[in-house]
Amino acid sequence: MLKQLSVLGLGLGMVFSAHADVYLGSYQGYEYYLLPSKTKKVTATKYEVQMERYVAQDKKKDGLAQGSYTLYKRYIECSNKTVATISWHNYNKQNKLIDSDKMSHLKYYEIFPRSWGSALYDEVCR
Repeated sequence: MLKQLSVLGLGLGMVFSAHADVYLGSYQGYEYYLLPSKTKKVTATKYEVQMERYVAQDKKKDGLAQGSYTLYKRYIECSNKTVATISWHNYNKQNKLIDSDKMSHLKYYEIFPRSWGSALYDEVCR
């Protein structure tokens, strides 16, 4: 019985860990995470991903306090290492929506080495 429970626990642990956020790095007081359960393949080389930018240190440059976060929906084009923002939503630490925007025109940006974009590329495209 104990052996069956430990196998069940191990199996459940693997299920839950498969949906965990993936840490992509930090930059200027923010921490970046990929939400893998929200990743969708759009074409053979293009994915729609959702990311979270968490305010780890209160810099107050953008009006978001420590504990606040932004959810991004983005496209990543694996064939040419570019990324574009589709939409974003800012939330305070009480999970209340502050503001949001959906891009009327998508602009793709080059992914630079040793950046959250590079970590995103490695996680999604490889």
